[in-house]
Amino acid sequence: MRARASLLAIVALIGVLAGCNHSGSGRGNATTDPTTTVARGTGAATGHLLYAATSPAIGTQPITIHALDSGSYEQKAVASIPFLHLASFVVAAGAVWASSDDYSDVGRNIIRLDPKTLAVVATFGVKDVGGALFAAGDALFIRTPVGLQQIDPTQNSIGPLLPLDAFPTIMTITHDSIWVLAATSTGTTAIHVGLDGLYPTRIAVDPDRSQAGDIAVAGGTAVASLGPSGELAVIDVATSQVTKRIKVLGVSPVDEATKLPKPRVFDVIRQGDDIWAFTRKRAFRVDTVAGTATPIPMPGDQLIATADGLFSSRDGAMSRLSGDTFAWVDLVGPEKGQLSGPPILALAG
Repeated sequence: MRARASLLAIVALIGVLAGCNHSGSGRGNATTDPTTTVARGTGAATGHLLYAATSPAIGTQPITIHALDSGSYEQKAVASIPFLHLASFVVAAGAVWASSDDYSDVGRNIIRLDPKTLAVVATFGVKDVGGALFAAGDALFIRTPVGLQQIDPTQNSIGPLLPLDAFPTIMTITHDSIWVLAATSTGTTAIHVGLDGLYPTRIAVDPDRSQAGDIAVAGGTAVASLGPSGELAVIDVATSQVTKRIKVLGVSPVDEATKLPKPRVFDVIRQGDDIWAFTRKRAFRVDTVAGTATPIPMPGDQLIATADGLFSSRDGAMSRLSGDTFAWVDLVGPEKGQLSGPPILALAG
């Protein structure tokens, strides 16, 4: 899912209009195909910036942050941060934010960066091991072992703990609410609550509580992925009702020990007004009205949504969705779509 501690490199790619507020949160592994076409950007600066973070290995400094023009992919700024492990990387409240979940960073596990220069503006943190950051507009939270902690971007400090009645392992936030997907005693449940954490609405999504998948919200619709069925549950936000289920087609990986298909659990993300589901090597464009999920082959294992489009990664290279096809893009290094450092194994955003 969104966190893979065994990975040897981490990258986060986030789209933001410099000086404006967009959001991102924290989300492969193959051989690069030399015959794949390369999209070299528009060649002109756009004012939009993409932010990428790379590290040579877990527990090895430095983690390098890149600011790239989204049109030309030209590097505009580069900086290093002292984290041993990057847990997440988001844009919110007019700044770039990074978090660490390493014990050595307790008390200083959040770093705020200037969006144009990548200079460190503030370093602070929770008095415990931190985790993923979640952001929407000016709202910013960090997940901790005791729940979801608010962050005050005006003071660069930790705010109150949200009184959620389930640990927010799988969640997303919008401009005015938080959605948590949790395995409870009655099955998989979606919890919808305001940013103050009060008066939650609990929605029974599936009687199977073996594994909650992921959740994303676009417009008036939430989509939750369910395991191990591989289905998507469509939730009407206004009525808090599951309106339909979508069976996502795809090839299930085979368990080498049992020779049986493994359960499929899909990640779901929002890009603009659209919701996408993805699993290894395949993305699905979800139509919540028609109740369909259209497959699109993708080169990597991860899919990330930015303000400028959808990206995937493969063996250190980045590709971008254009229409119904992913095409390689040039980023920083001499190879197509290659950032400096070793192969990129994960995306988050």
